[in-house]
Amino acid sequence: MKHRTLYLGLMLCATQSLSAQNIKTEKGHENNPYYSNTDTKHIKVSDAEWKKY
Repeated sequence: MKHRTLYLGLMLCATQSLSAQNIKTEKGHENNPYYSNTDTKHIKVSDAEWKKY
């Protein structure tokens, strides 16, 4: 019984930590006109312009 409780507790912690990594945030990208979660095209931006964001 004690082992089962320990196992279930470990599984709960593992499940929560894995699901927390899938959260995507826009924070920090709201002022970047080049940022996209979905666009896969390559963009051409100069180094000076890229460093601004």
